[in-house]
Amino acid sequence: PAANFKRLVMESINPTECLVAGEELGHDEPRDHRTFPKLKFYTDRDWNEFKRKHKNVTHIGDEVIRGKKKSALGENHTALYLEHIDGSPASGDYVNDARKFTRNLINLAISTKCLMPKKWGEADVWFQELFYTALRQRFPLFQLCHNNAKGNIFMAQVYYEAVTRKWENIAATTVNLNDAMYSFKTNSDNEACKEDSNDAPDVQRAGLPPPRPRAKRPSEMFWTMIIVQGL
Repeated sequence: PAANFKRLVMESINPTECLVAGEELGHDEPRDHRTFPKLKFYTDRDWNEFKRKHKNVTHIGDEVIRGKKKSALGENHTALYLEHIDGSPASGDYVNDARKFTRNLINLAISTKCLMPKKWGEADVWFQELFYTALRQRFPLFQLCHNNAKGNIFMAQVYYEAVTRKWENIAATTVNLNDAMYSFKTNSDNEACKEDSNDAPDVQRAGLPPPRPRAKRPSEMFWTMIIVQGL
């Protein structure tokens, strides 16, 4: 499954742009921050620091627009770390296209029977690297970072939405019969009980006293005394 999945992923990339004018479409190579000094988010540390400083910040006069509406308007509100070489953020459409692309790859992985861990961080290295490579070649802005930092941040979120969250929902609604408090007999169980009852000896239930002997009637006691005296 792994070899087949790798082949299908590489065939599905189909690059349409390059990072720097004059490069071939889909050209992929490590990018030095010194070559692109206007980048704001080159490492995951840069992004984490930005989130810490701008948590729940709303400027006076700004209209509060929620996530789905922002996406519908083509605004990038979740992946500001995806930026052009001049430091300006990628468009919301660019982010949405990358999200759809990776979701398709995840569905492809599931259909080809690849081992899918619960969390992105638990995936095999080759699996993660394959997604990073596909993102860098198909969407070159993912090249503008150190050690696939932007691809890792992006995939952690996409994988959570596509796999982890569904995984947890399924697990929450699945009943483990071994942990069930009550069990129900099936028709086959009832039939087996009937068949076994013909062969099994009568067994007294634990905790119940033995049955009391039947009391004799007075007439039976009278004839018994006569017989004994006659003997």
